[in-house]
Amino acid sequence: PFLSSSAQLSPTLFTLPTTPDPMPSADVFWTPSDWGFASAGVSYSNRRERCGDVVGDVSRIQGANDGAFFIGETGLKWHEDPVLKRAGNVKVGVWDHTGTFTRFDGTEKRGAFGYYAIFDQTLWQPAGEKEDGRGVRGFLEYGGTEESVNVIDRHIGGGLAWTGMWSGRPRDVIGVSPQYGHVSSEAGLGYPYELAVEGFYQ
Repeated sequence: PFLSSSAQLSPTLFTLPTTPDPMPSADVFWTPSDWGFASAGVSYSNRRERCGDVVGDVSRIQGANDGAFFIGETGLKWHEDPVLKRAGNVKVGVWDHTGTFTRFDGTEKRGAFGYYAIFDQTLWQPAGEKEDGRGVRGFLEYGGTEESVNVIDRHIGGGLAWTGMWSGRPRDVIGVSPQYGHVSSEAGLGYPYELAVEGFYQ
């Protein structure tokens, strides 16, 4: 339910071709059981490609010249954990872009990579409540990439969302989410980090 883009997608995953300039891609999803899954995707993602250029200057969005973007993710889901007896999941992913990037020092390098992990867990629910019903849910996320090509080279975020604080309003949600982005020491900026804190009532 959070509006902050970092709560949805780590800023370290800067080569992912998404809105407002999506690129042609192919994706495969595998769910062999109720508790596990895996997925992989490849996108033709570079500044020279004009497909999906809805803002008039795709070079502002795509991170590299030429190349393709590859990503893989796997994870586990559970309906109850040993401690809290509640539903949750964990995901880990890696990505790689084969294009040509410009480092902060002006030189060029071939390829960039990164990784991320997300942990999502229901922390409390009223007795007898269904998994997606009233209760408190929390998440933690971490992402990393190369400091020579991306301003945010490490990202740590989290959040809490309480659905149905009052039984008479079971669909209301209140939440808070801090998002910390470490600024690359090679970027030459005046601050070592960026911190955003979002709070909402819906």
